[in-house]
Amino acid sequence: MRAADPGHTSIPGDNRLPRAALRPVATLTATLAAAVLLLLTGTAGATAPSRPSAASAPAAASAPVAGTSTASTTTPAGTPTTTTTPTTTTPGGSTAVLGAPSTVGIASTATGYLEVTDTGAVSGHHATVYGSMSGRRLPAPVVGVAVDPRTGGYWLATSAGNVYNFHAPWYGSMNGVALPAPVVGITATSTGYLLTTDAGNVYNFHTPWYGSRAKAGVPAPVVAIAVDTFSNGYWLVTSAGNVYNFHAPWYDSAVGRSQAPVDGMVATPTGYLVTTSAGNVLPFDTTFHGSAVTEVASSPAVAVAADPAVSGAYWVAAEDGTVYGFGTPSLGSTTTASAPGCSSAQLQVTEGGGYGAVDHSALPLRFTNRSGQLCRINGYPGVAGLSPAGVQVLQAKRTPRGFMGGLAPDDHEPPVVPLAPGETASALVSGLDGTVGSPSCPKLSALLVTPPNTSTPTRLAAAPGDPGDCGGIRVHPVIFGLTGTAT
Repeated sequence: MRAADPGHTSIPGDNRLPRAALRPVATLTATLAAAVLLLLTGTAGATAPSRPSAASAPAAASAPVAGTSTASTTTPAGTPTTTTTPTTTTPGGSTAVLGAPSTVGIASTATGYLEVTDTGAVSGHHATVYGSMSGRRLPAPVVGVAVDPRTGGYWLATSAGNVYNFHAPWYGSMNGVALPAPVVGITATSTGYLLTTDAGNVYNFHTPWYGSRAKAGVPAPVVAIAVDTFSNGYWLVTSAGNVYNFHAPWYDSAVGRSQAPVDGMVATPTGYLVTTSAGNVLPFDTTFHGSAVTEVASSPAVAVAADPAVSGAYWVAAEDGTVYGFGTPSLGSTTTASAPGCSSAQLQVTEGGGYGAVDHSALPLRFTNRSGQLCRINGYPGVAGLSPAGVQVLQAKRTPRGFMGGLAPDDHEPPVVPLAPGETASALVSGLDGTVGSPSCPKLSALLVTPPNTSTPTRLAAAPGDPGDCGGIRVHPVIFGLTGTAT
């Protein structure tokens, strides 16, 4: 996790500061001073009393285009990075102790949709998963997911303004900036992405900024942001149903339309939809295909996504991960609260290659979900060492961490790691590879590895560099990713 994010000069409030060039740290004071002057003189978009055209929406002509030509298209040093290979890499971070995750967002892709939980787990339904933050220590809960329309990758955002990229360009975040309020949403535009806070601030990254409600204020917390695909403008919606338009048509608000709080919004080809926690779906200049009031009786609705393949159709996601389709079928759900533990049959057990340092050696054990269903893995694997004669000669001692890695220093319990199909978790086996005056330790011929909470072992032949029997070996908890260590 980076200490500071280069490439953003947006500031809390009405962030009219152009990002025409990336400024070095030495000019930060001057940049902030200029921003304050703009804050004192700028105006913010407001709810229109009628239905203006996109051309007459607030600040359409004069708002600065921030970052459209200067933000780097390659990930800056120290930022979370991903690869184009699905479900094989995860940005940096350290292990978190996770409780039962809650679904917080849903976003449509060209072929299906993605769900994300507050712990950063991503699951795809007829959509490719390129990685997640599952099992990693996050500075704040994840609040949403946005899909890059150009690459099919996506971004995750936390309430602290961190942005993590997966098979999509990283254009910056609000990491290291004192935010006036928590970030509550992220949305993609045709060229970048936008973040919004519950106070109505809007932060732009590689996309135009058309205004916010930071100066004018909001009567209730902002809960979502949606982009008009035709104008590239956007709307904000509050929990009371107020809708504010910025360089986008205004199609009325949801104030007084439901007693339940609003918690979601999505653009459609002709207008937008607003959803409530009770499952109400409120259409504005778009087709109504039904609501989820009956369906979400046991778990509140939290987000909505439009089906790009069926005009006006949409999916509503509940907090427990269930997805309901309206005008289009549900393509599957991630019921995170009830996801089963990974069985031996679901997991492929492999090793990641031994390595050593200062008379110690380590070996990552990898557990890949080879099934088509989400499952959860938690705890320590069983690890036994075999002699050249095939006799079991030792059992690995279970410890949170050791000289070669394991859990982060402030973590003491094994995390609960949701594994979507194709995702991998790992655990580190370590031990002494020699002592002072002794060049090596007796080698083991193989390891018997049993995934946590299962009973079927897999035999892995030992290789050069694997831990030997020089005072025993240790095994550390399973975490998300390939290395088995968060330290």
